[in-house]
Amino acid sequence: HSAPTPSPSNCAAIKPTHYYPLPSDVYTKGLPAPLVAKPNSMTMCEVQQLQDDCVAQINRYRAGGAAFSDGRTRDHGQISQLKKAPIDFRKCMNEKAVSDLYYSKHEGQGCGHFTMSLQCGLNLKSGGRAENSCCPRRCTDYKSCKQVQEGCLKQMWDEGQIVLDTGSMQWTMNTGHYWNMIGASYGTVGCGLGFDSHGNMLATQNFY
Repeated sequence: HSAPTPSPSNCAAIKPTHYYPLPSDVYTKGLPAPLVAKPNSMTMCEVQQLQDDCVAQINRYRAGGAAFSDGRTRDHGQISQLKKAPIDFRKCMNEKAVSDLYYSKHEGQGCGHFTMSLQCGLNLKSGGRAENSCCPRRCTDYKSCKQVQEGCLKQMWDEGQIVLDTGSMQWTMNTGHYWNMIGASYGTVGCGLGFDSHGNMLATQNFY
């Protein structure tokens, strides 16, 4: 199920060039230390591969039949596969993820959807979006960051166990990541990855 290897010319196009100095929503050129576009031991093509891995994993879940960690499954019916977001929004997602990482880790703001509504100067449809966010985790290269992202997405998928336990079909704070992943109204997902030079990564997924 691995995604096709991205071509290098495309890879440069997702490299973050701006960030948001939160809580300000001014789209600002450059990345302040310790933010980096990628860890030293990773290429931008590997960052793009992580984005593709993210889309592929969510689509495996949406395809049905994927078990939760406790071995149970839940039939969520037929839902379409998500398209990968266009390249300008994939760059934007990386810029928003790196901004969230700075605010979360280096401004002591904890986890949250700090940049969810921001658009990196793109003219995006703002309504009807949902976002999942992985709190900052540690990784340094493609292999370790892939494991970290996989683990976070799996944790979110496992919220379906709560749905099975409670029988509730309501979107709640405890099950919202799961419902976002299988939302039938979404056709596209943009995956963002933000890094710093201290070995932290923050991953986000925006559904629309």
